[in-house]
Amino acid sequence: MILRVKNYKKQEPSRNAQKIFVVCEGNATEPNYFEFFAGLSSNLSVIPIPSEDGKSDPVKLKEWAEAHLLGKNTSPDYREHDLVWFVVDTDEWQAQGKIAELRDFCAVLNSQERSRYSNLPVYDMWNVAQSNPQFEIWHYYHIYDEKPDSAEVSQSASFKEYVNSKIQGGFDFNVHPVYVADAIRNASAHFSRDKDGYPSAYSTEVYLVCQQILPFVKKIVDVMKRKTRI
Repeated sequence: MILRVKNYKKQEPSRNAQKIFVVCEGNATEPNYFEFFAGLSSNLSVIPIPSEDGKSDPVKLKEWAEAHLLGKNTSPDYREHDLVWFVVDTDEWQAQGKIAELRDFCAVLNSQERSRYSNLPVYDMWNVAQSNPQFEIWHYYHIYDEKPDSAEVSQSASFKEYVNSKIQGGFDFNVHPVYVADAIRNASAHFSRDKDGYPSAYSTEVYLVCQQILPFVKKIVDVMKRKTRI
């Protein structure tokens, strides 16, 4: 049974000036998920990129960042330990080299920032969070502490349909995100990379993004979790 959580007011700005920019495809799934947390913390900005012909891709996310994040007043600031996370699916983009292009873009920018602020602690400001095959694997780990069964997946019309069949009533963006700590634990425990360094089947790097988000929202999410059950 799902008990719907109450709405909570957005927290006051944290003393920590760090900002986390989540840049994702403009369909409903990813933006709806991260907007749940953006509604709780002013340190998080969710930037959905509108799709063209119903679909976006990693290169479009890169091009948007070049136009709107680089050299602007709202640019991420290395001195504040800001983070940019591009959230992408594997889909056909990996085979087409588009994810590699996005990762290379991040590597170049990270190198530039480290050179520019050589007196500051080193970290990667620009990052990619890739899910294999799709973002819905992250939804799955909110509930399950095991990898999906490939035979079961093959019986479904799509991976999204498989995940919805495994979560009673489907993933609820108003409820299930409060289980983010469980998802981080489950996804990290079952994470692996292929020989080329990309997430292997049923692995997702989204847990890395949410590890960064969680400290800003943990107190209120813990309260919300105590008020709901699934």
